[in-house]
Amino acid sequence: MSMLSLPRPGADESSPYYRGYISEVRGEQIGSHLVDQPGELELMLAPLDEMAARARYGEGKWSVKEVLGHLADAERIFAYRMLRIARGDATPLPGFDENAYVPAGEFDTRPLASLLGEFRALRLSTIAMMDGLPSAAWARRGEASGAPISARALAYIIVGHVAHHAAVLRERYGLSPAPGAVASAGFRFARMILRICDNGRERVVPASRELVDQVFAPEAAIADGTEITLAEEDRWLAALAVGPPGGPDEFLLSGAAGDTSTVSGQAGRGDTLRRFRDFLSEREC
Repeated sequence: MSMLSLPRPGADESSPYYRGYISEVRGEQIGSHLVDQPGELELMLAPLDEMAARARYGEGKWSVKEVLGHLADAERIFAYRMLRIARGDATPLPGFDENAYVPAGEFDTRPLASLLGEFRALRLSTIAMMDGLPSAAWARRGEASGAPISARALAYIIVGHVAHHAAVLRERYGLSPAPGAVASAGFRFARMILRICDNGRERVVPASRELVDQVFAPEAAIADGTEITLAEEDRWLAALAVGPPGGPDEFLLSGAAGDTSTVSGQAGRGDTLRRFRDFLSEREC
């Protein structure tokens, strides 16, 4: 987990165009946002099949897949700009036209899982670079798209750009977590995500309603230490049940098909998501 914290950039550290993205970032814990965003996107998009991921909310608008492709393109470009500026390179850096890049990327032809995986890989690279920068690098300034910009401002822009498009996905594409809920001991679950090993390949999928019903049956006493037995065709590594926004806390499970899994307890939303990712990062198919 990245512990990077940076003071907010001043108004003279970026062009007015980028200040909107910077304003999307809450607080100064850049590292926490960098780590959390890929998982938040995966959870938001987990219910979509390939057809739904090609949906557009209006004529001429990007599809969900194209939004993801744009996020990957922008992550690369912003991170490259940060590297050049952080190293003291004063060469003016050109802009880019996202409206030309997106159709050229043909993102609708790619599987949704591939696009999500690419973004996660890029974000891990971004985090590694940022965590390795010396303190003096953050104040360094350069020029991009014809305007001055600092390395610190680019850190906020990287986070704020994803936050902006995540908000668009929620508000324009209707991808806010839906209450697809299973009542269990007074607990309603918005969704449940499985990370499955399938012939040596890893995939993250939304659990079926039948599986959620099986795991969180109405008579089950969902509490810390509750034992639950799963019967799933694939060998699974972990499952995360997420409550609706503002609702109950989540539960983190781990185990294998046919095994008895123990609910690891209730925790705050961010803490549970981080423990879920830590658990996955330590295990391989």
